[in-house]
Amino acid sequence: MERLKRVVADAVFAFQILIVFVLLFESAITVPAALQSFGRMHPLLLHLPIGLLIIAVILLFGRRHFQGEAMEAFTDLLLHVTALTASLTTLMGLFLSLEGSFGADQIAVHKWLGVILSFVCWGLLAIRKKISLLKPAIGAAVVLLIFTGHYGANLTHGSDFVLAPLRPV
Repeated sequence: MERLKRVVADAVFAFQILIVFVLLFESAITVPAALQSFGRMHPLLLHLPIGLLIIAVILLFGRRHFQGEAMEAFTDLLLHVTALTASLTTLMGLFLSLEGSFGADQIAVHKWLGVILSFVCWGLLAIRKKISLLKPAIGAAVVLLIFTGHYGANLTHGSDFVLAPLRPV
C-alpha cells in the first residue's frame, strides 16, 4: 500500500509540474486533437475529486466514529487519490480552456481557483499526518471547492440556472 501511495504522490507531483508548464506557456501552446479530447473530459472527471474530498472531510471530522488502523490507511489513500484526480481534472480543464470556446474573462476566475485547489489537494498530502493542520486545510479546500464549482457551473449553465424557474416570465 505504501508503494502505491508513493507512486500516486509522485504522479501528483509530475502533474503539478505539467500544470505550471501549461500556465507559463499557455499563449504558445496549440492543443492537438488528442489532448482536446482529453480536455473535453474535464466535466466528466471533475465530479470524482469533489466526491472524494467530501468523503475525506466526513472521515476526518468524524474520526471518533471511524476508528482503527484500516480506516486511517483508507483515509490516507483517499487523500492521495483525491490529489491525483484533482490534478488530472485541473490539467484537463487547462487543455479545455486552451480551445478558446469560453471567453477569457469568464474562465479566468474558475481556472485560477481550480489550479489553487489542485495545489491545495497536493499540499494535503504533505500535512496528512498532522491532524491539527489537516483539519483547517481540508476545510479551506472545501470552501475553495465551492467557489471553484460555482464559477465552473456559471460557465456551463449560466449564472441564473438554479433560480431561473422561480423567476416570473
